[in-house]
Amino acid sequence: MKNYKTLIVILLITLCFAAGYTVRTNAREKATVRRVSVSPVRAPGVPVATTQLCSAGDIDLGPLEIMLTVLRNVREHFVDPITPSDEGRMAREALRAMLASFQDPNTRFLDPEQLKLVREAAEGRFHGIGAILGMKKVKTGNIQEEHLVVITPIDSGPAAKAGLKSGDHIIAIDGRDVLPLDPFQRANEVIKEERKKAVDRNLLKKHIESETKRIEEGIPILKAERMLTSEDDKEFELTVLRDGATKPIKVKVKTQDFTVEPVSWTLVNDGRFGYIRISCFSNSTPQQFETAVKELKSKEVEGLVLDLRDVAAGDLETVLSVARLSVPERVFGFECKSRNRKIPIRIERCSDERVWKGSLVVLVNAGTARMAEALAVALRDNLSAKLVGESTYGDPSVVTLMELSDGSGVSITTGQMAPPKSSDYRGKGLAPDVSASSSEQMKEAIKILESLAKRSVSTLSRN
Repeated sequence: MKNYKTLIVILLITLCFAAGYTVRTNAREKATVRRVSVSPVRAPGVPVATTQLCSAGDIDLGPLEIMLTVLRNVREHFVDPITPSDEGRMAREALRAMLASFQDPNTRFLDPEQLKLVREAAEGRFHGIGAILGMKKVKTGNIQEEHLVVITPIDSGPAAKAGLKSGDHIIAIDGRDVLPLDPFQRANEVIKEERKKAVDRNLLKKHIESETKRIEEGIPILKAERMLTSEDDKEFELTVLRDGATKPIKVKVKTQDFTVEPVSWTLVNDGRFGYIRISCFSNSTPQQFETAVKELKSKEVEGLVLDLRDVAAGDLETVLSVARLSVPERVFGFECKSRNRKIPIRIERCSDERVWKGSLVVLVNAGTARMAEALAVALRDNLSAKLVGESTYGDPSVVTLMELSDGSGVSITTGQMAPPKSSDYRGKGLAPDVSASSSEQMKEAIKILESLAKRSVSTLSRN
């Protein structure tokens, strides 16, 4: 009875939260995670998600009554005994199905193992093939399907060593097709087209059998993502589509556990300028970034290159802690939330001696995504920093992560970041101020810093 009541409470909470959001019909791409907790034990400094966005009168209890009716009948009449383990599985699958109905790859139920990986990534510890993966809508003819996409390979990870690149579409794993959220679209389209053309029934049957086999042997896209980010020690052969390639490419990559040093720095151009590379936004990134800025300021460098290429993971709070060392007390951006709410996100104050006030150039590419994009555009809009490289990924989504008391979690797309001044870059990315290939980006950044340094000297001489 206790487990039965627990299941009912979970279902109630689930429905109440779902009522606060409108069902999306177009899936957004993989988003930046804002870490929150609703479990009894809170992590210090982590805000708690709230479901108090609507009054009780706004909630339609009809669906809940249907669910409870089914649950009651299953408990009373199912031929085999219902165990506590069964009830837990039923609750998880109910949550999984409810969130999947949004058709938003960012809004989903996370098993305890998946949530553990998210937590460890925030500490700079990664598992699997070492790539930030996302889902991207791709339209072919009348069919629009989700593809599993490499947003960016992580520095020093297996994916980067194997040659995977930002923008690669993983279409098969070990020869098995990666299936979209709705794997039956192609079969339905085949039936429609064949009927229009009045094709022979035997040919139609062959097409349907081929599609049936593809679905039966394929791997659902969410399962494929779990396989490639799990702690299992395995080797996979990935089939990928890459821009510019004439045919699919085969890549062998082995999963492993590895750590990433979030920040590194050095002097460039005979010590005139500084270079800071952010590899990931982990819990230790702000402190390491501050140390790098302090060291470079002590060297009296004339300008700084900030490298945000191939950076995707991270949460808003961590990125704001980095931003305040360059643009304190400015508007980082606006978070556009449900019910037409547009909330300004302000950067906290920082003491002057800790802030970088010199010239700044930011390196970006197609792997610059999520909060890295938001940081890049905030630096351009507030500090007139120049962006050098390629157009970024184009993902301003904000995802809220709810940690549940049983160790599982729920991720929900709760907003879209809008730049302080620039135009919306969702789906198209940020266009750089200076376009350059990967081999030329550092040279172009140095040219800009040299030009700014000359201009500064000229201004001082006139004064």
